[in-house]
Amino acid sequence: MIGVFGEVMIELQPYGEGMFKRGVAGDTFNTAVMLSRLGTNVRYFSALGDDGFSESIRVACRHHGLAQCSMISIPGESPGMYAIENDNHGERTFTYWRSNSAAKQCFTSVKLFTSLMEKAENCTAFYWSGITLSLMSEEVLHCWLAFLARQRAKGKLVFFDTNYRANLWRRRDDVVNAYQQAIAKADYFLPSDEDLKTIFKFSNTAMLEQFCAALPCITLMSAKRKACYWVKGEFNTLPLDFSDTMVDATGAGDAFSGGFISGISQNMSIEQAIKRAHACASKVVQFKGAILPESQWDKLSIPSAANDA
Repeated sequence: MIGVFGEVMIELQPYGEGMFKRGVAGDTFNTAVMLSRLGTNVRYFSALGDDGFSESIRVACRHHGLAQCSMISIPGESPGMYAIENDNHGERTFTYWRSNSAAKQCFTSVKLFTSLMEKAENCTAFYWSGITLSLMSEEVLHCWLAFLARQRAKGKLVFFDTNYRANLWRRRDDVVNAYQQAIAKADYFLPSDEDLKTIFKFSNTAMLEQFCAALPCITLMSAKRKACYWVKGEFNTLPLDFSDTMVDATGAGDAFSGGFISGISQNMSIEQAIKRAHACASKVVQFKGAILPESQWDKLSIPSAANDA
C-alpha cells in the first residue's frame, strides 16, 4: 500500500470564454488517482473541512478508489482552491487560494499531522512532493522526516518529487535547506531539470548532472525527448517519443510520477517503469485538466513488464 501525502483542492480550469469548470485536483492527488486507476493499492493523506467543497472532494476520492479513512476533518474549515490559465502552447500558470486551507492547518500542526502519520504506519511506500513540503511548518517537517527515516529502516520506499512553486515559499534559504533534507530521506528522487536549476541555482547542465550523480538515491528526470536517470552515480538515458500535440500540460508530471511508482511497485525495471510513466503522461496532456476524463481511463494503454520480456 502506497501512502501519498499532500493537499487536494478545488480546481478551476478554463471552459470557454471567461468561464471556468470546477474539478478536484492537486499535484499529489493527481498522482494518487493515477496510481489507483492503474490498480495500485493507495491511500491519500490530507485534511478537509466540513463544507460543500470538502464534500465534493470526498465524493471524488470515493469515485477514484481512494480510502476515506486516510483523511482528517477540521470543523468549520474549507479546502484550498486554484485556477489554471493556459497559453497557446498548452503551458500553464496557476493562481492559488490556499493560505488558510484545512490541509495547510494540518501540515503546520504537530498534533494534527501526527494523527495522519499514525494512520500511515501500515503503508509499504510513501510519495510526497515539494508542494507538500512547502505547506509544512519546521516542527512538522522535523517529525515527518523522522517518520520517514523510521519507515526506511523497515525497508519501506520513499518517493519525493520536486514540484517547486516559488510563490509558495517566503524565503530563499528555507527552500534550499528544506529540499536538501527531503532529498536525503528519499529512495527515489523525481525532479525536473527546471526545478533543480531554480532551487539550487545551477547555471549549466553539467552542474545539474554532477549534483544528481552524487546523490545516494535513484534519481529520475524527464528531459527533452528522453528520460535521464542515475543509479549509484551511474548515468543512463532512455529515448522517449513525444507527440507535438499538447492540449494541457497541467497534470503531465503528476501522471508520470504515478505511472513510474506503479511500475516500481510491481517490480518492473527502471526502464520498464519509465515507459509506463511516459505512456500515462502522454495520454493526460491530450485533455484539459490534471486528471483524465472518465471516458478515457479504459483507453489508457500502458506497458507491462510482460511487454518488454
